[in-house]
Amino acid sequence: PAGSRAALLASRSAVPAEVEPQARDRRPLGVPVEYFVLDDGALRIEVEHDHMSLADGFHDDEPTHRWTGSLARLPGSWLRVFPGAFTLEVHLRPSTLPYRLPPVAPAATRAAA
Repeated sequence: PAGSRAALLASRSAVPAEVEPQARDRRPLGVPVEYFVLDDGALRIEVEHDHMSLADGFHDDEPTHRWTGSLARLPGSWLRVFPGAFTLEVHLRPSTLPYRLPPVAPAATRAAA
């Protein structure tokens, strides 16, 4: 909406070494971002994954993408250039990273709650 000062990208996360037998990566990974598009119809900004402002909640840049953690913040300076409402597109790289699902309570426990 107009006047936005913050945009957060929230996602599930997984530690590859905990969900893939051969993996050694201990980072909690959220989603692999290729680029962002901010657009209000009059102004369109495309920002690639290697932009130096992607720091808060983002891992180091990789050749084709940048992983988020479970919560990443887009720079407020990107939002302030739009005087009104705008659209934010998040373009992700395909990933095969499995995310663990939370354990399901037994039916008797769910019924008692």
